[in-house]
Amino acid sequence: MEKTCTRCGAVHPLDEFPRDARSRDGRKPYCRACNRRYAAKRRAERPDAERGRRRRWYSEHKDAWAGYAETYRRAHPERVKAADAARRANAKAARYGRPGLVSAEDVAAVLTLAGGRCCRCGATGALEIDHVVDLARGGSANFPWSLQALCRSCNGARRNVDCRDEAFRVRLFAATRRKAA
Repeated sequence: MEKTCTRCGAVHPLDEFPRDARSRDGRKPYCRACNRRYAAKRRAERPDAERGRRRRWYSEHKDAWAGYAETYRRAHPERVKAADAARRANAKAARYGRPGLVSAEDVAAVLTLAGGRCCRCGATGALEIDHVVDLARGGSANFPWSLQALCRSCNGARRNVDCRDEAFRVRLFAATRRKAA
């Protein structure tokens, strides 16, 4: 069965329309794509109202959300670790006014290319993401090829020393370019 969207005028299958128990056919008069565009526009026009709505929802569902978040963290520890590392790298770059954003996938690529070993000493175990040329010492950007995986002791002992591992950065740059292509 098909239906015509009242916003874009296109004909779509019935399952492309959001549910609405109040309507005769059980669906809203506009398609999901139009609904997404309309909602995005409305959020952009009224950011304070959207922020307030999200805060109210979170306060009403705090326990359920905490349980969901904990379940996700336990089920996907590597994804969470990569996302946290990316968030920290992006925040640090923003503090120093450096360009570029690193995604969780980029951090995972750095950790994978390191092969579970520290880029300086070769130790295995928990690795941290570090900028090759520290942003505080003039590192130019926050891109995947400007990151390296270091163990905690090497990262702490480095103390803003410029430690460029050119071979590792070349491998990482090639891998991220292949992934993008």
